[in-house]
Amino acid sequence: MSMYTHDSVLRRKIKQTIIITIFDSILNEQLRKLFNGFKPLAVYKAQLLIEKELIIIKLLLNIRKQ
Repeated sequence: MSMYTHDSVLRRKIKQTIIITIFDSILNEQLRKLFNGFKPLAVYKAQLLIEKELIIIKLLLNIRKQ
């Protein structure tokens, strides 16, 4: 970087930009892993809730028939 510019303020800004870019990449990767891990769990929980609601509806329909 020092070979590109002799301006110390500009060099510092370039270094900060590089560090922030690396940090953002790491953070985005971690968030992607986190949310991809939750997706199957969320689908499974949604299926359980739907099954529970269907059981309740079936019970109510059976009670109504009687």
